[in-house]
Amino acid sequence: MRFKTQLLEAIRDDRKTVTRRLVRTENCPYKVGGKYVATNRPRYKMSVNADGGWLRVPIKILSIRKELLSWMTESKARLEGMEPLAEEGLSALSRFLIL
Repeated sequence: MRFKTQLLEAIRDDRKTVTRRLVRTENCPYKVGGKYVATNRPRYKMSVNADGGWLRVPIKILSIRKELLSWMTESKARLEGMEPLAEEGLSALSRFLIL
């Protein structure tokens, strides 16, 4: 599973305990109880920084369910690792939807 670096750091620091993935079919590729590696390494080869600086964090899927993006709330956005930025006037939910 690929994540932006800030979200991968939130997983590592236990600030992100939930993730949402777009699945376009009824057959979800992820399985409950499955162990995966979360990484910020791109799928394609890069000539710059090709062998370092990438993070890898083990994760385990505890549950899977369908949800609409419109069901997102401030508290769910915080579980996604988002924190509000009061100085910029952004809630955790706004940050999640922007990201």
